[in-house]
Amino acid sequence: MKSTMRDHFQLSQGFRQDINLLLSPETDYLRKKLEDHRVFLIVLNCSTAVFGCLMWFWDYFTDPMGAQNTVYLRLLHLALFLNAYNAWTRASVRWFGATAFVNALLVVGLFVLILTRLQDGFMVGVGGFMYFMLMPIGQLQGLSFLRLVGIAFCAAALPHLMALGGFAPGFPHAKYALLIWPAFGVVVISLMAFEFNYARRYHAERALAFDAQHDAMTGIWNRRFFMPMVLQEVLSGRRHRSPPTLLMLDIDHFKRINDTHGHPTGDVVICKLAAICTSIAARANDVVARLGGEEFAVLLPDASLADAALLAEKIRAAVESINMVSLAGVEFQLTVSIGVAKATHEDASEANVVARADAALYQAKNSGRNRVATAG
Repeated sequence: MKSTMRDHFQLSQGFRQDINLLLSPETDYLRKKLEDHRVFLIVLNCSTAVFGCLMWFWDYFTDPMGAQNTVYLRLLHLALFLNAYNAWTRASVRWFGATAFVNALLVVGLFVLILTRLQDGFMVGVGGFMYFMLMPIGQLQGLSFLRLVGIAFCAAALPHLMALGGFAPGFPHAKYALLIWPAFGVVVISLMAFEFNYARRYHAERALAFDAQHDAMTGIWNRRFFMPMVLQEVLSGRRHRSPPTLLMLDIDHFKRINDTHGHPTGDVVICKLAAICTSIAARANDVVARLGGEEFAVLLPDASLADAALLAEKIRAAVESINMVSLAGVEFQLTVSIGVAKATHEDASEANVVARADAALYQAKNSGRNRVATAG
């Protein structure tokens, strides 16, 4: 029963998250969605731009005389290349949405004007409006659900408005409404299905990315994320003359803790050290990671060796001051040894600074533990 209630709660939480994503303005979700559909959008918008121009041959076979007056209208379909260009240049979601809205209305409006120039154009071409309902599903992916529905609604309503404004005499309102508005309802349902499906994929990818870069026990960064970050800061430090400083931490006599108090208590110790490190190394650009077992590391960009050693001493003192209690209720003390090293302008990779920090850590261990040692 409890499992069923928990599963129901998790499902409802996921549903609310999906709803928030569907209704949100520009977010990381929408930027990711636009990025994932980028190649598809470029190809489809370019193809549609060319296809819109080639549809002049349909005009010609429908009404050879009237087709002479639709050439320039068909060429205006080349404006769809603007959507492809915005996707190609990685334009923002808002800018892509603005051009998509204008182009959608342009294409529908052009088709209305083209049919007015062809003999019996509305009689033979009113079904063509059905194809424009596919634009939000295909050419405009990357936008929010509400924006897609809004564009589809405006595109569907535009022929009615143009006819009421006198731009489309003889427009068959009733026939058009019977064709388009049921199709609009199907489009809304289709868009919702696409959005929920993509939202689920987005959540799954985010969860996988989080698991790949974070330590499962403590929730802090893991070695897979940390080492490339050290390399990035070392190379950045060479360019900007501000090399980072690295702390390597190791819990003293951790095997003894596991053997005496049990591995579950050892897990509590590891989580406690992670919490202390993240609370003390609290700058926005400080990076705390668990490298494996009882070994931790702290990356301090733009920190001097003296400041890093002071922070390391704060961590050491904070760990020493706490009274740990095992799961069996037995109190015991906890200490750590810390090695500190600063990258130099000669370092071409993270390997050298990591080796120096590790050597300083072993110096602290060999000097009696529960202390900070500085490389160099």
